[in-house]
Amino acid sequence: MTSEPKTPRAIGGESIIVICFVVLMSLFLYQSFYLIPTMMSDFVGPSLFPQLIAILGLILSAIYYYQLRSNGSAEPSEGGPSTARGELSNLAPVGPIILYVLLLEPIGFLFATVIYIFIAMLVYGRSWVESLIYAVTLSITFFSLFYYALLAQIPMGWFIRTESLLPFIVHLRRAMGG
Repeated sequence: MTSEPKTPRAIGGESIIVICFVVLMSLFLYQSFYLIPTMMSDFVGPSLFPQLIAILGLILSAIYYYQLRSNGSAEPSEGGPSTARGELSNLAPVGPIILYVLLLEPIGFLFATVIYIFIAMLVYGRSWVESLIYAVTLSITFFSLFYYALLAQIPMGWFIRTESLLPFIVHLRRAMGG
């Protein structure tokens, strides 16, 4: 009985995402050591929470990577050979996230969130009408939650100024006492 030689598995889309997450969490952890304390009476310091998040992220990614490799879920589900196109399709959700990060400061939270949710819904196979309805509804909901309920300082944009296009949002926040 002859056994076939094992061929090495290529790194799949899920593995690439895990590796990118590990790099991101490592950079986050590294930068957290350089946070400057603002209060002299703060014994814990401002870096404790970011360090805990980064360490937890690294632990979870290690667990996920181990499960990914031990279960063999990186292999093609149809039993056929994996193609580069199939592996790249696993990375399709990363594009809207990168676009969102790049657009957040220039066009503001509200408009960047609409674009992100719209494109993400299209990537996941929704119709453009359904994607647009979800994008506008969720963006307004998230904006209202953060800006009015939590009184958070969110990016308003320097290229497309949200408060100039929609001046009522600032007036409404002032009327609410924020």
